[in-house]
Amino acid sequence: MEQSTEQKNIESYTEESLELHKCRAQNRRDYTEELLEAIQAQSTITEMSRCTRAWNVRQKGLIA
Repeated sequence: MEQSTEQKNIESYTEESLELHKCRAQNRRDYTEELLEAIQAQSTITEMSRCTRAWNVRQKGLIA
């Protein structure tokens, strides 16, 4: 049996819709990974700043 044009359009739309949902899900995963990397980088920078301040205080104490 030959499918009607309407049925073919529905199937095509459904496939495109599913593909779009897959792309959106992948984009959300990518965004989440990038966000986590940024948070980790910020945490590292914060830790480095804390260590630098502690080092500077220690050096000033040794010099004074």
